[in-house]
Amino acid sequence: MFISLLGCRENTYDSETNQPTSITPSRPCLTSLSLKQNVLIKGDINSYKELQFNYFNCEVREELLLYSLIMANKYNYTGAFYDVYLCLTSHPSKTFKN
Repeated sequence: MFISLLGCRENTYDSETNQPTSITPSRPCLTSLSLKQNVLIKGDINSYKELQFNYFNCEVREELLLYSLIMANKYNYTGAFYDVYLCLTSHPSKTFKN
């Protein structure tokens, strides 16, 4: 029963392209280009949170660092300042892949 609930996650859709922006169960570590564009161009907090969730679950925080720095410095999003700290202070063997 627990497994069937995981597959029922509701997708969110990009308002411009009408394409799903959340991760699909079969490909959990992929992120949508539109999420990245929304963060870089618009400073969209919801898109940033989705990227944050995806990157932290896949243990690729080094990729989140770029988006965290932009959200913190350009858009002054306070949650991103903490994510920058986490990316920079996490133990390298657990965070950054060689």
